[in-house]
Amino acid sequence: ASLNTNAFFGAGTAISEDGTYALIGQPEDYYLSGLGKVFIFERSGFNWVNKGTIVPDDLSVSDTFGFQISMSSDAQHAVISSQYKVVSGLEQAGAVYYFKRSGDTWVQTQKIISPENEAYAVFGSGLAISGDSNHLLIGAEYKDVNASTIAGKVYYYTRSGDTWAYVGSITQPSGPVEPWRFGGGIALNYTGDYAMIGGVYTSLTGYAAGAVNVFNRAGSNWVGTGLIHCPDKNSESNGFGLGIALSRDIKFAVISAPVVDGYKRDQGAVYLYERNPITYKWVFVRRLSSGEGRIGRSVSMSGNGSHILISENRNAFRGEGAGAFHYFSMGREEDLTPVADDDFRYRSTVLPDNGNALDMFGIKTTIHPSG
Repeated sequence: ASLNTNAFFGAGTAISEDGTYALIGQPEDYYLSGLGKVFIFERSGFNWVNKGTIVPDDLSVSDTFGFQISMSSDAQHAVISSQYKVVSGLEQAGAVYYFKRSGDTWVQTQKIISPENEAYAVFGSGLAISGDSNHLLIGAEYKDVNASTIAGKVYYYTRSGDTWAYVGSITQPSGPVEPWRFGGGIALNYTGDYAMIGGVYTSLTGYAAGAVNVFNRAGSNWVGTGLIHCPDKNSESNGFGLGIALSRDIKFAVISAPVVDGYKRDQGAVYLYERNPITYKWVFVRRLSSGEGRIGRSVSMSGNGSHILISENRNAFRGEGAGAFHYFSMGREEDLTPVADDDFRYRSTVLPDNGNALDMFGIKTTIHPSG
C-alpha cells in the first residue's frame, strides 16, 4: 500500500479468525480531501501480500472511507464506514457500507445511512458486527440527543439475507452523569447480545474523563447493566472508552484512554479488566502498557482472549505521527503456554514500512475470534 502524509493507513483494520486475511483502511485525512480505500491482504508466512482494494460505488473526496472496519468471524461479511460522508446534502452525516465476499472479491451489498440522518452526527464513528454476522451496532458519537449537544447515539441493526434492517437505538442510560460522545467506541460479543459502549466525554470521575456502559440485549431491547470508569480517577479529558475489545467468552476486556496524561501529555494508556464469574462485575486488573503518543486509539482482542493489538497513532519512530501497532500475548516467552489468567506480555511492535509523518498508522484495529 502506498502511504501519503495524513493518509491514516491502518485507521480501520479487520483480521480473519485464522489470521491469514486482513482488511486495512486508508481513509485519507479529511482536511487534505483525499480518497479513502480499503486494502485486501493475505498472509504468506510472515509477509502480507496486497491482493487488491475495496471502494464503495459512490466514493467521494473527504468521505474517510475505511476509518472503521468490522468483519465477521468467517471473513465473509464486512462493514466499512465513511463517517464524514455527505448524505442528502448534509455535511459529515456519515454512512456505512456492507460488503459480502465472493471468492477474492468483495461486493457492495448495501449502503446504510442513519434513520435520523443529520449533519455532523458522524454516523459510523463507532462500529461493531457480531461474530455470527447477524447483529450490528453503529455509533454516531456527535449526534445531539434532546438538549445534550454531542451526546451521541448507537443504532442497532439485524441482518436478514443481504439486508440490514434498523431495529432501534441505544442512548446513555439515565443517571447522574451527562453523556458526551456516546458510541465512539463499541465492542460486541459473538452472538450479539452483550455490548460495551464508550462515552468518552462522560464526566463521572472528572471533567470528560470518559466511561464505558455495559448492555445486555433482551430481544430487541438493550438494557444498561453496568458502568466502568477509568482507574486513573483524577484524570480529565482522557478519552476513556474510545477503544474497547472483548474476548469471546466475555471473560476479559481491554479499554483504552488514549489521551490520558502520563509522564508526558496525551501519552495514553490501556487497561485490562476481568469479569467476576459470580457477580458479573468488571474488575480492573492492571495496565497493559503506556505509550509515547496517544496509545490505544484502538484496541483488539482475539476471541480466545490470548492476543491483543494496541494502536499508537502518534508513534514517532518513523516520523511524527507515523503510527504503530503493539502486540501482546498471554503465556511464557518460549512457547506462549498460558501460565496465569492475566499473564499478558509485550511481544513486538509493528511499524509501517514506508511511513511518513502524520500517517497515523494504526488508528483502528480488530482481531477476530480465535486469533
